[in-house]
Amino acid sequence: MQSRPQDRPLALSAGKSHSPTNGREEQVHSDADSMEEEADFNWEEYLEETGATAAPHTAFKHVDISLQSSFQPGMKLEVANKSSPDTYWVATIVTTCGQLLLLRFSGYGDDRKADFWCDVMAAELHPVGWCSQNNKTLQPPEDNVYLRKAIKEKYSDWTDFLIQDLTGSRTAPANLLEGPLRGKNTVDLIVEGSVMEVRDLTDPFLYWAARVAQNIGGRLRLRHVGLQVDTHDTWLFYLDVRLRPLGWAQENRLSLEPPAGKGEGS
Repeated sequence: MQSRPQDRPLALSAGKSHSPTNGREEQVHSDADSMEEEADFNWEEYLEETGATAAPHTAFKHVDISLQSSFQPGMKLEVANKSSPDTYWVATIVTTCGQLLLLRFSGYGDDRKADFWCDVMAAELHPVGWCSQNNKTLQPPEDNVYLRKAIKEKYSDWTDFLIQDLTGSRTAPANLLEGPLRGKNTVDLIVEGSVMEVRDLTDPFLYWAARVAQNIGGRLRLRHVGLQVDTHDTWLFYLDVRLRPLGWAQENRLSLEPPAGKGEGS
């Protein structure tokens, strides 16, 4: 049974109009079409109309973690001095914001007044030891009189200071500063085809390898190694406690066996 025009939703019945032109009818798009296409879903209006309550942000801490940079506060790296070509100085990562790093030159201690931001993708940054390997000079920026004076008051030269400053410290990984992985977050490093170990659902001492078939913002579609079809694919967030790096089960003396009921090729 066909519905009459007056029975149809307003958005459908008013969406298009027709006007005769030279004996033919040309389809004319009204403003209603544009308004309908541009209208965005409004969560606040939806919650108010339905009387629903939004889930608290604290319920999604795993998402916040997934957005964090692979760089960690406290890591050290060598930074090019803008005022002194071909010279570098050591800096410590204070905090991160995506591919931006808030750095503090070694020698400032807990003084935050000279902290500065660097874009990993644009600035010249290297892991600790890079200058030594490439015959580059490590020295405080020439235009930073305060920093130079502060170090000179306690140490006879830059080398003595750096030995003290770098002892027991962590360097920023080279693969995060150079090459194709430069500036990428941890979640972005998990690419299609990566292999990891997945804990069995029923036996906490049993693991089996799985290959990443898809990565959508940290949600991984996993396919156990040995299966050729996607019938038994599993979705897990990349921070799930059931996921471990390849070789973890053997290192911890746990069993590696295919899950029951998922035979090879099935």
